[in-house]
Amino acid sequence: TDGPFHAALIANATPGDLRFLEQQNLSIPVVLYNRFSEQFSSVNLDDNRIGELAAVHLADKGYSRPLVIGSHSSFPGATKRRHAFVGTMLDRSIPMSAQELFYVENSVEGGYRFAAENLPLFQEKGVDSFFCDSDAIALGMQSAFTTKGIAIPEQFGIIAVGNGEPKYAKYSSPSLSVIDIPMQQM
Repeated sequence: TDGPFHAALIANATPGDLRFLEQQNLSIPVVLYNRFSEQFSSVNLDDNRIGELAAVHLADKGYSRPLVIGSHSSFPGATKRRHAFVGTMLDRSIPMSAQELFYVENSVEGGYRFAAENLPLFQEKGVDSFFCDSDAIALGMQSAFTTKGIAIPEQFGIIAVGNGEPKYAKYSSPSLSVIDIPMQQM
């Protein structure tokens, strides 16, 4: 803590990073970005609101059989988003259960593989929409569906947390609906 720094802004801390930080006796102010701590100040997104907005969007568009597509991330905000999404759907009398949450690799390729491999299951179960942890997953899913002749958003609605490069979602065909997280601005 003795050095040329007057403060620290820490982003993307893992649970292990947080445990380590909270055991330190730092003499400089520390602010955590998008993480919570009993010891340090933090600046956070409203993760519950992100999940609620996604659910309201799909419900308002008439979708009633959504799946939640999560990444294997240990980020606690993602868990809050998923819970808020499910809770908002239940509040709108749209049934959801633990079987409607799937975990995939957080990449375009992970989304593509998941969608391509599970399309028959989605059709059999009457799934009509997806809430994805990231726009990368959603873009891969959208690509797999359109490759198979599935019309988006007519046959499947997709909404994602927009945490990647915004132009990819905007200029995909069709454009991807996202809850925009302006990473560069933040």
